[in-house]
Amino acid sequence: MLRQEATVLKTQLATLRTQITNLQKAAAPIAVRLEESKLSLDTTEKSLLTMVAEQSRLQAQLLALRDDASSMEMAMDAATTAAALTTLQQTVRNREKAVELSVVKRDRYLPWLKYFDEVSGLVCSQQNEAIAKYERNSPQIPSWPRLPSCFRSY
Repeated sequence: MLRQEATVLKTQLATLRTQITNLQKAAAPIAVRLEESKLSLDTTEKSLLTMVAEQSRLQAQLLALRDDASSMEMAMDAATTAAALTTLQQTVRNREKAVELSVVKRDRYLPWLKYFDEVSGLVCSQQNEAIAKYERNSPQIPSWPRLPSCFRSY
């Protein structure tokens, strides 16, 4: 009976040793991961939960910061666009004023332009008549090709 018990105990011991080996194999990667995470092997579940809660809080803060940064970027884009639009609108207003001033100036000088155009036409026609009369009265002048006597530069 003692031998039977010894045999049963030896069998149980071999089984337990196999289980211990398997547990040690399973615990080794866990120990490595704990070490990589800078945690000791004797870390308690409570301290691990505290660390997880802290990491979750930090993650939430980072997400909030990312959202804030995104909102600020959109606000900066909107401000930049508004500034560019304002600049363009001011440029358009300035150019419209310049056009208005040019139209006023043109309208102010137009009567004078017409007046001097008429005076120029009269002077040219008188000049042409005088030249034609002179040529008729002076037959000794050779007949050279004539240049136009009045030019208009506008």
